[in-house]
Formats: sequence, structure tokens, C-alpha cells
Amino acid sequence: MIQCSLQTKVRGKIRGLRVCVAIALTSSLFTLQAYAQVWEPYKQVTDDTHLNYLANNNAYATAVDGFNIHVVWWNDDQDSIWYSRSEDNGETWTQEIPIGEGTHPAIVSEGSTLRVVWTAEGPTHDMDIFYSHSTNNGGSWVSPTNISETSSDSYNPSIACLGNSVHVVWNEAGTDILHNRSTNNGLTWGDSKNIATGLVGNPAISILGTASLLVHVFIVWEDSLSGTAQINHRHSSNNGTDWGTVNKVNSGSADAYSPSIASTTQGVQVAWIDNRDGNPSIFHNFSLNQGATWNPVDTRIVDLGVIDSAYQPSVSAHESDVHVTWIDTRNPFTAIYYDHSEDNGFTWMEDKPVTDSLRNPHNPSIASYDSDIHTVWYDDSATYQNIFYAHAGEVQPDNLIRNRFDVGYIGDDVYNRDGTGQTSQQLVDGGDTAVYYIMIQNDGDIPDEIIVTGDSSVSGWKVAYYNSLTGGTDITDEVTESGWLTGELSEDDNISIRAEIIPDDTVPSGSFFSILIISASSNDTTYVDAVRANAVVSNYQPDNHIKNSYESVYIGDNIYNVTGANQTEEQSIGIGDTAIYHVMIQNDGPDEDSFKVTATPTGTGWDVKYYDGIQSEYDITAQVTTTGWFSPLLGVSSITRFRVEVTPITADSGDSHEIMITSTSTKDTFKHDVVKAITVIGSGVTEELSTGEFTLNTETFSEYSRYPVIFYELPEATWTDIVIYDVTGTVVRNLVNTRKDAGSYRITWDGRNNQGLELPSGLYFCMLKTPKRILDGKLLLFK
Repeated sequence: MIQCSLQTKVRGKIRGLRVCVAIALTSSLFTLQAYAQVWEPYKQVTDDTHLNYLANNNAYATAVDGFNIHVVWWNDDQDSIWYSRSEDNGETWTQEIPIGEGTHPAIVSEGSTLRVVWTAEGPTHDMDIFYSHSTNNGGSWVSPTNISETSSDSYNPSIACLGNSVHVVWNEAGTDILHNRSTNNGLTWGDSKNIATGLVGNPAISILGTASLLVHVFIVWEDSLSGTAQINHRHSSNNGTDWGTVNKVNSGSADAYSPSIASTTQGVQVAWIDNRDGNPSIFHNFSLNQGATWNPVDTRIVDLGVIDSAYQPSVSAHESDVHVTWIDTRNPFTAIYYDHSEDNGFTWMEDKPVTDSLRNPHNPSIASYDSDIHTVWYDDSATYQNIFYAHAGEVQPDNLIRNRFDVGYIGDDVYNRDGTGQTSQQLVDGGDTAVYYIMIQNDGDIPDEIIVTGDSSVSGWKVAYYNSLTGGTDITDEVTESGWLTGELSEDDNISIRAEIIPDDTVPSGSFFSILIISASSNDTTYVDAVRANAVVSNYQPDNHIKNSYESVYIGDNIYNVTGANQTEEQSIGIGDTAIYHVMIQNDGPDEDSFKVTATPTGTGWDVKYYDGIQSEYDITAQVTTTGWFSPLLGVSSITRFRVEVTPITADSGDSHEIMITSTSTKDTFKHDVVKAITVIGSGVTEELSTGEFTLNTETFSEYSRYPVIFYELPEATWTDIVIYDVTGTVVRNLVNTRKDAGSYRITWDGRNNQGLELPSGLYFCMLKTPKRILDGKLLLFK
């Protein structure tokens, strides 16, 4: 049986490279999603005037490696063996190639190397087993080799391979099961070994390599010596050199026959025909310890009662996924059916038909490659008997989403029903439109049409869908009702739609609305993927910060209230001294905005002044305390700062004065933020614009340069930042960002921004920031 040994990236998803054996070193590295298998319309491989046949289905007539699918058969033209392949996952097939003379061929593949065995007349006119191989993907074949040459008839061969080792098992005269192997790619063969004696038949073989470098070979067959046919098994753990004892696979007491076997590192899988229900049915069992013991209870894959029959099972496996096809007569016509287990055969899905009543199929043979399933059979419903093929793949829609401001989509290879991990959010003004782009991708293995459904409008919110990223046709009614159909998408093909969410003018700022867009496979509607689009009405929120002038850190970041709670500064000063506060306003909204600043008027006994910068002498007290002072237009996250000075005039010791400074968005006047300054007369000291041993001075022109020069002094080693702002409060240049030793320093600003571009002449500001002090100064840039 062909098993999985290596994983590779194909068509944008992880897919297992199918060869003759599973290598345990790689099988645990990848976790495959549950399959939703859907069968495509079948195709005719041969079209001639001969009767074409496949081997008994416990020997594999098909093998698969990636997109390469190989089939061998024989026809009644002098009993000749023929071969054909598809290189595009079963879409088209090559011209038929003759391999030799004989019947009942079986095939395995390993990369571009193919190996075939069959039955043909030997030199002594009895039937022998012949072997041939191709090393160029079936393009040409070596001359056949007789690997049995016994004096009695040999028939029903089954083949398995791993690297240089090739193993063949067959029935000898109806009384023995023989095994032979080659360890040099089939160039030479050893002596045949007798595996079983009795009334035996229908042998099948599988091989498995493990991480411990042991090569396990498994053989099953039917044995009727006791009077009731049963399924027996033998196992070799050293590449066929020695063989363990015979043990029984089936647990029933009725006739069991025609076994098919597959093996992976997850388990050994066997399916057979069983008569315990009074008529032939398909049963399955497995071993999780290389065949040492078998599950004590068999599983009935299909139950047709006592009228209909099921027979000719063929099994394939990859990791813990098990696939079985068979023939049954339930309808009342003969058809191929398929079933699948995702847990090593403990439980099984609902079976599905592969063919319809127009055909009369025989001897199905199955091969799997990751989630792709391939089945071949021959059909005798017409005058001529030909080979047919069908392909099944998984279905999986994959929704991806982004809003119009994002660069890339999110949600690739993320599958769920609630949009987790694939949610896009947008801020939007009332009356404006939040736009989202949704890509629907076919991540399955077969062409599929996707059904797209989405949430509809609610009070205050309008939702619309279009079949294009720009313009397009309005498909809202289809999406929100029966579902909009994408049309057929090939594997990895995609199509995009646009979703728009529009809040009306009555929706309050900060309001939230969410829609879920779901894509479902039209082949299997249980397979879905969802993305979520969230819209939030823009919160044009000014963000006030405050600090005492001698402090290094502002408080109030991302705190919004109208009381000043958690953003209040307090100073204690002496009579006649001045308390200085620095206030910073940041635009936390999504667009440019200007903010109106108002504050408490001067109280009795106190003098309160407001200035439009940290060191500015431009008095804005009259505006702040009456009509309001308007900040410059600030970009998103930009800042502006001003200074507050509070001086007691006639107040007494212990008196205090509280002011509240309010910033209001001009785009949404309901949005405010407040900081509070409390000044207490006590034993405080006068605060000045430049204090302590940290100093900052600037010169527009100097003997050193025609550009502005900045002088600063550090009384101790400390981390130092020097930043240049423009009049909007936007950082344009980071001059210093490092740890500096104590001392005096001079630095010249060349008038360029952080991108190296020359800035226009005008007023700029400089900030010196250390963990202990923040100092500001003005710069005039002339060109």
C-alpha cells in the first residue's frame, strides 16, 4: 500500500508527498485538518475495443505521488499489461503504454520510480510472478523479471516498497502464501519464503519505516483451513528477514475474506468482506502496535441488512485518516461507495456514493495523497469494458478580510465560525462609510462554489455588499437572505467582495456595530469560514496631560473625564512665589482636529496666566478664560502644549486655588477632557522656566554655524533625549537619544527632518528630556 513519508508545500497548503511508506520522523510534524471529501464526476481512462480488467482489489491497481496518478490493468488482447498516468491530479491521462504480457497487475510508486508485478505464464508453462520497474515516471520500463519460477501456479501478487527494498507476496497453488524481496531496487531477488500454509488466498502486503530505522512488513490473507474463512496476519520488524507468529485480525466467527491492508505510523488498517450479517458486508479493524495485537471489536463500515451486499473493499491510510471504497448493491444497482475515518477507524463518517446507476463497476482500487483520494475501477455496462477514474478532495472556503486602510489581509488559513483571529475594525464618522474588503478563497482540493452570507442592516446602521472591491453590483439582498454564490472557483482561486457599514448621524460617538460574513462550501455546507467587520463611530477625543514644570513625566495619557480625576497636579508654594504647570493636548481621534481650551477664571487673591507655549511670552489668558483659545490644527496623535502660571496675590498661608482646564473637540463638541491644577500656599519654592543644574539654551545664529545651535548642560550622567517639534507639536527630528556623561554640550541642527529632507523656514521648538528634567526652548530656522 502506498503511504506518506514526506510533507511538501503544494498549491499554497501543506500536502503529504505520497510514496510507498510512511517515515515516522516526519509524520508528527504536521497536523491535517479534518476532511470533507467530495467526489468529482468520474472520467474514462481507456477507450478501446478490448475488455480491460483490474487486479483483485486487495492488490493495488493505482498509485499516487503528488499530482501524478498511475494505473495498471490488463486486457484480452493476448493478456497484455498496460499502464497510463495523469500528471495533473486526474484531469487528463497520457497515452497507454504496454509493459508486458500477463494478468492481475499491481503497482506502487516512490517518487518517479514505479514498480509493477503481475501473473504470466512461465518457462515451464505454469503461472509465475513477473516484476518490472520504471525510473522515469512511467516513460519506459525495464524487461520483466520472473521472481517466482516455481513448479506450481503463482497468482494474485501484491507489492510494497521502501527505498531499495521491494517486497512481493502471492498465492501459490491455493495452499501457500509466498514472499520474496529485493534489497537492490529489484535488480536481484532472494529465495521465496513460505508465510502461510493451508486453504489460503488473497494475500495483501504493506510496509512501514519508523524513526528507529526499523522496516516493518505486514502481510494479511484469508485462511479457510478451519472451515470458516478468517483474516490472518504476520509481521516482520526487520525488512522481511524474520517473521512473527500468525495472529487473527477479525473477531467474528462468520466467513471473512478478501482483506486489504494499509499502514502508517499511526496504525495498521485492514478492511475485508464479512458474512456475519447473513450477507457480505464491509468490516474493518486496526492495530496500534505494528500488528502485535488488534482492536478486540471489529467495526462494521456499512450495514445493508440481509438483502443487499457489499464486497471488494480497498483501503488506504494517511496518519490517522483511513479511506475505504467498495462495491454494494443497495439501490438496487451496483455502485462504488466510499467512507472515511479520521481517528484510526474508531469512528466512521457517513458513506457516500462514488458512481451512479448508469455504470456497473468492478474491483475498485483506492490510493490517497494527503486529502486527495483517487479510485479506479473497470466497468462492463457497455459493449466494451474500460477503466474509469474518480477523484475526491476536501472542501474548505477560506475568508480573509482587511479594511481599506490596511495593507494586507488577515485570516489566511484561519478557519472558524465566529471570526476569531480574522476581525477587522474601522473608525467612522456618523454618516460616513466604513469599507471592508473580503477575499473568499477555495482552500480545498477540488473546484467549489462558495455560498456567502452576511449580517444585514439594523436601526441606525446600514450594511451593503458589492461584488467588487470598487463599484460593482449591489448584492446585499442575496448576501443577507439566501446567500450570494461566487460561481465555481478552482483550487486556490479566489474572488473578492466589498462590505460597507454606514452609521447615520444620530448614532452617538463611540457606538459599536459588528457584522459576520460567512462562506460555506456548496459541496458540503458544514464546512464554513467566517470573518468579522467591526465599525466604531469616531471618538474625536482630546487627551489632556499635565505636569508640574520641574517634573519629567506628564500624567493623564488615555484618561478621559470632565472632572480631572486621575490627572490632577498639586504644588505647594510660598507667598509671592509662582506655581508653573505644563499642559499638553494630544489628538487621540482618527483625523485632524483643533481643540478649544477653556479654564477657570482668576479667583480673588490669585493671579492666573495662560501662555501659548512652554516658554512662550504670548499671553492667551483672555481667550482661555472667556471665549476659549483654539489650538493649532493637530494631526492624528500630534500634540500642542501651553503653560499655566498661578501666583498668590493677597492669599494667606494655607489657602489654595483650584483650576480646571478643559479641551473640547471642534468636530464633536460632546467630547471633553479635563486636567486639574491645585496650588496651595505653604513652604514651597518658586518655579521658574529654567531651573536646577540642567540647562538648555538655543541660538538662531552663532559663530559656530548658520544653523540653530543648541547648548545644554548635564550635572550627572543620564539618558538624554533632544527632540525638535514643529508648531503643530509634531516631532520632526530626533537629535539625541543616548546616555550622556555629565558635562556641557553643543549640537547644531541642520534644518532637516528624520527622513533627511530640508524643512521650511519658521519657528520650531526644542525639548531636552532626562529622567529628572524636561526643558524647552525655541528655534528659528532661516534658509
